[in-house]
Amino acid sequence: MAAFTRSTSTRFQSDPWLKRGLAGVVSLVVLSPMVGAFAQLTAPPSHDDLREYQGEVGSCRRVNAAEVLVYSTSDLERAPGTQIGALTGGTYVHLTGIVRQVGNDKIVQVYRADGGRLSNQPVGWVAANRLAPCP
Repeated sequence: MAAFTRSTSTRFQSDPWLKRGLAGVVSLVVLSPMVGAFAQLTAPPSHDDLREYQGEVGSCRRVNAAEVLVYSTSDLERAPGTQIGALTGGTYVHLTGIVRQVGNDKIVQVYRADGGRLSNQPVGWVAANRLAPCP
């Protein structure tokens, strides 16, 4: 038995691939929980309340308020710093078909009907109750 232990020990010391493999396994075991925790912190929130309505894709809507604020996220004013612009009353937009239902409120993703951008983004989010069907 002593001979077996000695030969295994000698083999481990002389085999750099075995050393690296063991170091890799130890690193993986030690770092895995930290990587998982980091991924949870940096992952964007997912919303189970997002739906796509294919029949609404490209549908025309008109802003029916004096002004409607446009946001880069469907969280609207609940996410500070996400306002990317405003649309004045009578502006025409098209729906992407993506809708988020939050309680009784519907939030829709839109793009400008004239091909213009909403700030530096091609799409934005607005409260659906601020839009009316196009005439």
